[in-house]
Amino acid sequence: MARLTAILAACLLVCALHAGFAEAQQLQGKLYEVGSGLLRYFSPWNQGVAGWIPPKNIKPGDIILFRWLGRHDVRQFPTIIGYSTCSFFLAKVLQPGSYFGFYRYVVKPTDKGSTLYFGSSIGDDCQRDMKVAIPIP
Repeated sequence: MARLTAILAACLLVCALHAGFAEAQQLQGKLYEVGSGLLRYFSPWNQGVAGWIPPKNIKPGDIILFRWLGRHDVRQFPTIIGYSTCSFFLAKVLQPGSYFGFYRYVVKPTDKGSTLYFGSSIGDDCQRDMKVAIPIP
């Protein structure tokens, strides 16, 4: 019974967060959710997300949303080498590990013309393709 209550509470939190981000979207740029369209409504930031194809029109001011259930975090790799090898030595912690949560990355003007590299450092998440490269034209 306690597990069912926890699952229900997490689902309600995810719905509330999703509604809040829809509001934020009106105030800033467009909202892009990592992993959307991969049939993972409750936890799109998950293992295998590397198969997600990011939109080609992300620009400064837009929001990149990471949302998950299960123990994960969000880290930003400074280079493609760290991303490719899942080396978190120089990766910046954007959101510490938690069992459910979200992180909202606002694309900066300095990101223009680069590729952003993100991954989860929890367990073998990264080795199981819980990482994503997002080009900012």
